[in-house]
Amino acid sequence: LYFVFTNKIKSWFLHITGAMVVAGGLGNLIDRLFRGGLVFDYIDVNFAPFENFAVFNFADCLVVVGVILVIIGVFVEDYQENKKNKLSQQEGE
Repeated sequence: LYFVFTNKIKSWFLHITGAMVVAGGLGNLIDRLFRGGLVFDYIDVNFAPFENFAVFNFADCLVVVGVILVIIGVFVEDYQENKKNKLSQQEGE
């Protein structure tokens, strides 16, 4: 939230993925506050090699997918920035 409100993030992609992470965190926080410290998990995945693989909720999905996309977005933006800097250095020579 700090990076969003201080305008340090310029990319719409990082705004959306950051919002996913915050929304997931708030969803789990609301569950903990109103369910006596527990989070209601309702998605049960049966993954053949593992018994009781994972039980999670939509908020968990938002956090995990959001963080993965933030990491990818940061790497892509860094790559694009480096490419742009190299091109401007070549033009300056």
